This record gives sequence, C-alpha cells and structure tokens, in this order.
Amino acid sequence: MKPKQLIGPAGRVLTSLRTLGPGPVKLLFYGPPGVGKSEVARAIGLRLTHEVEIDKVNGRDCGVDQIRDWAIRCHGSSLFSSWRVFIIEELDALSDGARINILSFLDDLPEERAVIATSNNYEKLPERIRSRFERHEILSPTEAEIKALLLKTKGVGESTAAMLAVTCAGNVRAAMLDADALNRGGADTVAAYQDELLQLLGV
Repeated sequence: MKPKQLIGPAGRVLTSLRTLGPGPVKLLFYGPPGVGKSEVARAIGLRLTHEVEIDKVNGRDCGVDQIRDWAIRCHGSSLFSSWRVFIIEELDALSDGARINILSFLDDLPEERAVIATSNNYEKLPERIRSRFERHEILSPTEAEIKALLLKTKGVGESTAAMLAVTCAGNVRAAMLDADALNRGGADTVAAYQDELLQLLGV
C-alpha cells in the first residue's frame, strides 16, 4: 500500500502525526496484520528524512550486533539529512538479547533520530519495551472502506469488491493481492472466484 491508499484507522493515525521532532521520536504501531502499520511507519520515515537515511529490519533478523551498529551510527552525521530513521517490523520477534540492547538504544537516542516499530502481537511485548514508545493501535478498516479502496485502485467490479472486502477479514493487503490476482486471471477467474466465495458465504 502507498500512503494515499491508507484508509480507516491507518490513514487517521498518519494524519494525526503530521508534526514530529525535533526531539527523539519513538513510535510503536500495533494491531492485526495487513492494516497498514508498515506503510504508516515508512510514510513517517520519509517525512523526516531521505530514503537513504532509513534503516529497516525485521525483528526476527535484528540481533544484538544490529542494534549496537545502530547505536554507533545514530551519532554520526549525514550529507543527505539531519534526521536518521530506524524501522523495526515485528518488534515482538526480537530475541531476548536484542530486547535488552534495544532498551539502552532507545533510552540514549539523540535528537533528530527516530525509532519506528510495528507489532502484530502487542501482548507479547514486555511492558518495559512498550513504555519507551508513543503507542498507536491501528485496527482494521471497515468493509465499506476496503470496498471503496478496491473500486478506486484495482478496477474490480462492484460485486467482486464487496466480496473481497468481506472475505479478507479486515486485511487490506490480502484484499489488494487477491484483486491483483483476479485482474491477472481475467473474466473466467473472476467468475470462478465469485462462485467459490458465494459457496463459502452460504449464498
């Protein structure tokens, strides 16, 4: 999803965070998968700095060495921007060692530096990590919002958009990927997909 495609709670959170800084920024976006958390994080990063100054890593791949490297580099200067942004997706997937190191990294974060994290499993995050962040819950958009987005951006028919909005269970990313697959498959694929959905819905 692009920033202009952020709908529902994700779009509202992005709008509410138009002004940030100059102090250190620590943001955590949490909620179910596919609702736009990563896109909000990236959009905010691009508001603050040039893309080359954004480091992004998945929590599963973010070890102690990665955080130590960030701690060193966050004190360096850049030719491109005064800001430097670090994005951690799936913050809850950090190893125990990385969780210990992230605490000191966050506590020592200087001005014009940002750590933006996302989590699908907020309840798995220790409170001592949660408390370091300004937290924003991003919930699923409504079926009507998802349907409107599909009609606007994917060129699917009214009935297909409506069924995709229902069956995606609030996962906007899944709905858009399904719409892309249907567009590639043509009319026969759309008809077969609609039949399957009708059966699943008991219609």
